[in-house]
Amino acid sequence: MWKISGQKYYNLSYFGSGLRGRQLGCIYFVKGILIFIFFITGETVCSQTHTDSLWSVWSNEMQHDTVRLSALEKYYETTKSTEGPDILKHVVLQMLAFSTSKNQKIYVAKSHKYLCDINKRESKWLDAVDHGNKSYQLFAEENDKRGMASSLWGLGFIYYHIGQKAKALRIYMQCIDIYGELNDSRSISGILNNIGLIYLDQNDYETALDYFERSVEIGNWDKQGNSIAKRNIVKILIQLGEYDAALSMIEQMIFLVKEEEGEYYYYHMNSLNSLFADLFLRQSKYELALHHYFTSLEFQKLDSVSIGIRGTETDIGELYALMGKTNLSIEWCLRGLKTGEIGGAIGLQQRSCECLYKAYRYKGDSERALEYLEYVQMYEDSLNSEETAQVMLELDFKKHLEEDSLRYYNLNLQAEVEHQKESRRKDTVRNLSLGFVGLLIILSITLFRRNRLIADSKRRIEKEKAKAESSERAKQLFLANMSHEIRTPMNAIKGMTDILIRRNPGAEQLDYLNGIKQSSESLLVIINDILDISKIEAGKTELECIPFSIQESLEQIHTIMLFKAEEKGLELKLKISDSIPYVSGDPVRLRQIVLNLVGNAIKFTQKGIVTFSAEKVDSTNDNKISIQFCISDSGIGIEEERANKIFDSFEQAYSDTSRKFGGTGLGLSISKKLVELQGGRIWVESVKGKGSQFYFTIPYSLVEKEQHKLPNEQTVDMKRLKTELKGIRILLAEDNAFNAIVAQEELGDAIDDVFVDVVENGSIAVEKYKSEKYDVILMDVQMPVMNGYEATNKIKSLSDKYYRVPIIAMTANVLKEEVDKCYQAGMDDFIGKPFDIDELVQKIYRSVNIPGQKSNVKNI
Repeated sequence: MWKISGQKYYNLSYFGSGLRGRQLGCIYFVKGILIFIFFITGETVCSQTHTDSLWSVWSNEMQHDTVRLSALEKYYETTKSTEGPDILKHVVLQMLAFSTSKNQKIYVAKSHKYLCDINKRESKWLDAVDHGNKSYQLFAEENDKRGMASSLWGLGFIYYHIGQKAKALRIYMQCIDIYGELNDSRSISGILNNIGLIYLDQNDYETALDYFERSVEIGNWDKQGNSIAKRNIVKILIQLGEYDAALSMIEQMIFLVKEEEGEYYYYHMNSLNSLFADLFLRQSKYELALHHYFTSLEFQKLDSVSIGIRGTETDIGELYALMGKTNLSIEWCLRGLKTGEIGGAIGLQQRSCECLYKAYRYKGDSERALEYLEYVQMYEDSLNSEETAQVMLELDFKKHLEEDSLRYYNLNLQAEVEHQKESRRKDTVRNLSLGFVGLLIILSITLFRRNRLIADSKRRIEKEKAKAESSERAKQLFLANMSHEIRTPMNAIKGMTDILIRRNPGAEQLDYLNGIKQSSESLLVIINDILDISKIEAGKTELECIPFSIQESLEQIHTIMLFKAEEKGLELKLKISDSIPYVSGDPVRLRQIVLNLVGNAIKFTQKGIVTFSAEKVDSTNDNKISIQFCISDSGIGIEEERANKIFDSFEQAYSDTSRKFGGTGLGLSISKKLVELQGGRIWVESVKGKGSQFYFTIPYSLVEKEQHKLPNEQTVDMKRLKTELKGIRILLAEDNAFNAIVAQEELGDAIDDVFVDVVENGSIAVEKYKSEKYDVILMDVQMPVMNGYEATNKIKSLSDKYYRVPIIAMTANVLKEEVDKCYQAGMDDFIGKPFDIDELVQKIYRSVNIPGQKSNVKNI
C-alpha cells in the first residue's frame, strides 16, 4: 500500500514467480511508473496548452466577436477553480467591456452572472446582489429562460445567507416555475433542497425532511448531489435524537469521500466533520465534538468550493460555554461575530451575540450582557419576520395545489381510458357509463378538495397553535430570566441590611437601615408584579388572607415615603380613623397599592402637601367591613376627559408625562386590577392645576385583636430552634459571592455553632457529598459547569450508596413553573430569594427532622 497525495490509496501487486517472474514484474513496475508520470505531466501540459489556446483565440482580433467571447467564457470556466478572484474578475471585466461595446447582450448578462458568483465567494453580498439583478434583467430581455433561472438561483442563495429568507423563498418559487417550463428536474431538485434548508432553520423538521426527500427523488442526482441531500437529512436525524441512524449515514458518506478526488474532497471533509461534531455535542461528548470542530476548521482553510459562512467559530464558542470555559467561549464567539459581520450573515451574528450574552452574564458583567441581549433581540426580529412565515404558507399552499393538479390529471386520464373502452359497446350503455364515470369524478374531486381543505385548515390551526405555544414559552423564559437577574442582587441588599441591623447600629443608622429594609421589601413586591403582569392580566394572582393591622401597614408606608417627600420639600401627612379594627386580608397587596398611589402623588407634586388616609365607610352583620382609602395631592391635576384613561396599561395623563416625570404607565393599571381582585373599586377626582384625589375601597373580614399578635410566639419558636439545630452541618451550593456571604452570616446569627460549607457549582457539591457528611443541602439552580437540577439528580442517585440528605432549593427563580421544576428534580423543599431567615430556619428544621430519619451530623 502506498499513500498518494494524502488522499488516495493504490495497491501495486508484484506479479511473476522465479527469475523470469521477477524480471517481468520489474519491467511492468517500471512501465507503470513511466506511464503514471507521463499521465500526470501530460495532463498538466494539455490543460495549460488548452487554456493558452483559448486565450490566443480571444486575443486574435481577426476572429469573429462571438468566437472570441466564447473562447473567453470557456477560459473563465476552465480556470475559475484554480485562479484567484482578482484574476477571474479581470477576465470577466474584459468580457463585460467587450460584449457591451459590441452589443452582445447575452454575454453582458453572463458577465454580470460571473461577477455575481465571484462576489459571492468573497462574501461581498451587496455587490453580488447588484450583478445578479442585472444579469436576470438582461436574460429576461433576451427571453433566455435558463439564464434567468440561473441568476435567480444565485440571488436566492445570497438572500438566504444574509438572513432575508422571505426574499429567498419567493425567488426559489420563481426558479421552480422556470425550470418546470424547461423540464429540468435536476435543477428543481436543487431548489427543493435549498427550500428544505430554510424550513430546517425554522425548526420545522417534518417539512424540511419532506423537501430533502423530494429533492433526491425528483433530481436523479449524481454522487455530489446525493451527498448534499443526505447531509441535510443527517442534520434532522441529529435534531430528532436518532443518533445511531445519523452515525451510520455519516460513516457511509466518509467511506465514499475517501474515493473523492480534487477540490471536493476538502469540501466534503469540512462538512462531515461538522456533522460529527454536532452529533457528539448532542450526546454531551464535548471533547470529541471540540476535536471535530477544530478539524472542520482546518479543512475549511483548504476548501475552495464552499460559498457562504459556516459559523464554526461560534459553534466552538457555544461548546466552550457548555464546558464552563467562559473566557474561551467569549474569545471564539467574538471571532464568529466578526465573521458574521464581514459576511453579512445575520443568523450567525444572532447566535454569536446570544452566546456572548450568556457568557458575560455568568461572569457578572451585567452591562456587557445587556448590550449583547439587545443585539440578540434585534437579529431575532429580523430573522423571524412575519413576511417569512407568510411566504412559507404561500409555498406550502402552492405545493399542495400542484399535488391536487397532478391527482386531477390522473383522474381525467383514467376517465379517458374508460371512455375508449366504452366506445366499443352500444351507444346507450356507453352514454350511461360515461355519465356515471363523470359523476364519480365530480364527486371524487369534490370530496377530495373538501378533505384537502379540512386537512389544510387543521394543519394551519396546528401551526398557529404551535406558534402561540412557542411564543408563550419564550415569554415565560424571559420572565424567569428577568426575575432571576433582579431578585439575585435584591437578595444581597436585603440580607446585608438585616445583618447590619443585628450588629447594633446607632439610632440614626438604625432608622436609615429600617428604611432600606422596608423599601427593599416593598420594591421586591412591585418587581414581582411587574415581571408577572401577564399573570395579573389573566386573573391568576393569588391573594393572602391573614390577620393584620391597617394602621401599622400605613404607618410603615409613611416612614418609607417620608424621605422621598422631604427630598422635594413636601409635607407628607397620614390620617387614620381610630374606629378601624384589625382585619383579615392581604397586607402586601394593600401596601403595594398605597405605595404606588403615594409615590405618584409625590412625583406629580412640586410644592404643597400630600395626604393619605383611611376610614371605615360601611359594615354589615356578617362580620364584614369596608375601608375607604384616599390619597390626595396639590399637584398638576388631570383633565376630566383623561381621567378615565389613566387606569389603562401604558397610559399617562399627557403625552409628555414620561419625558418630564418618568414611569411606564403600568402602576395605576396594576393598582386597579389588585383593588378589583379584592372585591373593591378605585376612582379619581381631579382638577387640572389644583391637584388630584385617588379613592379606593376594599372589603375585609373582621378579626379579634389577639389574633394579630402572632410574632411573639414565632420569636419563642426561633429561640428554641436556635438551640435544637445547634452544630448542624450545611452544604451551600451558590455561585454568587455576595449571596453566599449573606447566607453564611444569616445562618450564623440564627443557629448556634452552625457549619456552612460553600461551593460554587453543582459538580463540586456532588464531590463534597461523597467525601463529607451534611445534615441539609441548600441548592442554587443556575450555576456554571453543573446546575442545581443535575446536581440534585446525581446526589439522589447516590443516596443508597452513601447516605440520604434533604435538599432545599434556594434560588431567585420563583415563578410557579420553576418551583415545580425543582420538585420534579427531586428537591425536598423550596425557598425563594430574597429569603426570610426565619422561614429558612423553619424549613431546615422540618427537613432534618423527617420522621424515621436519623441525623447525618458527624461526631466531632
